[in-house]
Amino acid sequence: MWSTVARRSSNRPSGRLYREHSPKFLVVVTTCVPGIIGDDVDTLVDGMKHEIKARILPVHCEGFKTAIWATAYDAVYHTIGRNLLEPPEGESPAEPNQRLVNLMNVSSMGRPDELELVRLLGALGLEVNIFPVFADPSGIYRATQAALSISTCPTHDDYFLKHLEERYGVPYIIRHMPIGIANTALWLRDIARAMKLEDKAEEVISRETARLDAALEPLLPAFRGKRAFISAGEIRALANAALLRELGFEIVGVRSFHHDEFAESEYEKLAAGGRDFVVNIADCQPFEEANLLRRLKPDMFMGHVNGNSTAGRLGIPTAVIYNVGMHFLGYRGVFELARRLERQLRKPTFNRRLGEHVKLRYREAWYQRDPFSHIRSREEANHG
Repeated sequence: MWSTVARRSSNRPSGRLYREHSPKFLVVVTTCVPGIIGDDVDTLVDGMKHEIKARILPVHCEGFKTAIWATAYDAVYHTIGRNLLEPPEGESPAEPNQRLVNLMNVSSMGRPDELELVRLLGALGLEVNIFPVFADPSGIYRATQAALSISTCPTHDDYFLKHLEERYGVPYIIRHMPIGIANTALWLRDIARAMKLEDKAEEVISRETARLDAALEPLLPAFRGKRAFISAGEIRALANAALLRELGFEIVGVRSFHHDEFAESEYEKLAAGGRDFVVNIADCQPFEEANLLRRLKPDMFMGHVNGNSTAGRLGIPTAVIYNVGMHFLGYRGVFELARRLERQLRKPTFNRRLGEHVKLRYREAWYQRDPFSHIRSREEANHG
């Protein structure tokens, strides 16, 4: 809609708003409506370039053009790669820095988690350039001169990290989201191996796990024998499932929003635990989730803040799996999440009363059916 309105408005970016804020970048995000009606956003942006000094970044992310929600991350990174990695004319490029690492964050984590990972990487003696969320222009230009790029979530980062390596020679690591005790240690070891800091990493891991074990000890009894169901984007769901298992939960179900090759190793980690659990790969299918939760009867449901309502209305205690103001990553994230889970299990009154008074709109007959009975194989569809 912005592109259509801008043609008719006297308050264009070269006007009052641009004069007041003098931004270095302006981002134009195309949502579904401009894509459907055919607005030529790129031509509009090109026509504005002679009027203002800021770089204008068109991001094409019309939701109807993809069946995979994670494509939006590629759209953001594509725009950054095309428009922002080279400094403006007259500015010298950043110097290569063999102690600098790019820490990728495109809504993978909030500021508390950024600080935790910066703390851990700083303990290895590394400088950290957080990219691209809230990065200032100098931080964006410096990304091309880092010694290593580090993913915090493969779902977000693979497209751009390959570009940085192919175009600027910056190698990358893209596995093990640092959620949970084991995954955080694996994440640190990968970084240390790439930077030749293995001994230092083992010192950090040993010190951090010893402190964490002591802090967790009084909380762990609350989790023994408890059953958990996790729902989120694939890597976050699987990493949190591994974390809950470390705390003593039994994992009875994992619902991830999509699937790709990065999830294979995470499923293998969970499968190594020796217990079966339900896997539901689906986005926006609450009727399946309601059926599964009624059958499995977990003691705890972890999901995104806008995806906990089904479990809540079934009376199941819920915990948010991501919030920009809370800790989730690294060793601090393990402790903070454990503390929240213990508190929720100790006082689940809200969800229990919600389940007593607010009902889902599914008929009882649906709960008696197999939750996946509506899914047909390709052969069934071809003969249907």
